[in-house]
Amino acid sequence: TPYECQLAFTHSFANWIRWMKENDVYDNTKIILVSDHGPSWWHFNGEYDTTAPIVWTDEDKISLERFLHLNPLLMVKEYHSSSPMKLDWRLMSNADVSAIAFGENDPTKTDSVSRTIQTFYTTWHQDLKTRTKYELKHAFEIKDWVYDLNNWTPINNE
Repeated sequence: TPYECQLAFTHSFANWIRWMKENDVYDNTKIILVSDHGPSWWHFNGEYDTTAPIVWTDEDKISLERFLHLNPLLMVKEYHSSSPMKLDWRLMSNADVSAIAFGENDPTKTDSVSRTIQTFYTTWHQDLKTRTKYELKHAFEIKDWVYDLNNWTPINNE
């Protein structure tokens, strides 16, 4: 199940962090943990329990399930960082990973909260290795605050 997969990953990741600390490599290592998409609860009919400060006003623009799917996990531990983990609600994307890793235009190094990004949703196909075109199911431009649906502008992808 997805729960068991997440649990197994969490245990493995914790063991890896513990190993890094025991072998004195944790402090001088930058860690970037990123997912390819947010949670997929397509068949979940219960209540959503999230601490994300979501402002949701229009289920017709995009469903909450799709919205959450378009919000991947991104965690960053800087070199020589000893401070506890903290939440950062600035607008970022898994497309920012190379900038975070290599330092050019790193969005984690600025105090600015004003930013615009584009995001899209497509479906998985078995022929991904040979396919050259993908159907975009949803495409949006997002400005500043990802958790406010009013900041999501649909992009015509035709």
